[in-house]
Amino acid sequence: KHYRAVLNVGKETAWIKDHIERAKALFYKAVAIDNKEHGTNRKPKLPVYMPYFLENEDDIFKVQIHENKAHSSVNYKQDEMIPIFSCSKGSLSSPNEADKSRSNEEVLSAAIVSLEDDGYTVETEYDEENPYYMLSVDVATMCDKYECDSIQRRSFTGRQIRANFFTTEDDVIQKSKLATVGVLLVTRRIEVVHSLQRSTRTDAKYIKKHPDEIIFDVVSKDLHTGRFYKRRNEVKA
Repeated sequence: KHYRAVLNVGKETAWIKDHIERAKALFYKAVAIDNKEHGTNRKPKLPVYMPYFLENEDDIFKVQIHENKAHSSVNYKQDEMIPIFSCSKGSLSSPNEADKSRSNEEVLSAAIVSLEDDGYTVETEYDEENPYYMLSVDVATMCDKYECDSIQRRSFTGRQIRANFFTTEDDVIQKSKLATVGVLLVTRRIEVVHSLQRSTRTDAKYIKKHPDEIIFDVVSKDLHTGRFYKRRNEVKA
């Protein structure tokens, strides 16, 4: 399991703390320069992977890691365009059998022709300084084809990793609230366990072959910007 890390670094921690403080100083300096160039004054937040020591380590006897997939979910109305394909310029990273001899640009060009033939209004974003192509279609046509009122796009954004810390107080086990964790540094052995994998609800949006999911098969799945679902307006009594 490649959750971030709980590392036992032993008792000689002075040099580690010194390196961490120097890394923090460089990070704050870089952010300050960036903010100055962009005219912002936002308070910098340290990256989640910045190592840190647990303040109450001596009281903790177990750390339970919870690892979940994180997603963003955006609803698109019928007067909007929805991005459905995105890819880097150049060769396909893992092309399927049909796309082996074509570049990403050629694959998307063929997709545009197919979508326009199917009645969609298609827009593409192309910027010389941007290493990606983006292809969008009109939601109105999609809703008309799939008999719905709007489209929900759900995209994977990464892993969400949190932890509970277990301590004892008056011989009673105490469990902390869930906290986001990055790289935890400890100076002694602490038990680290993973939570049990959650079961998938049968009505969950991320199950395979969801009845409301819209599948675009004009390009391979690795170029999709997410998964798309039909949404219908609720009729109030």
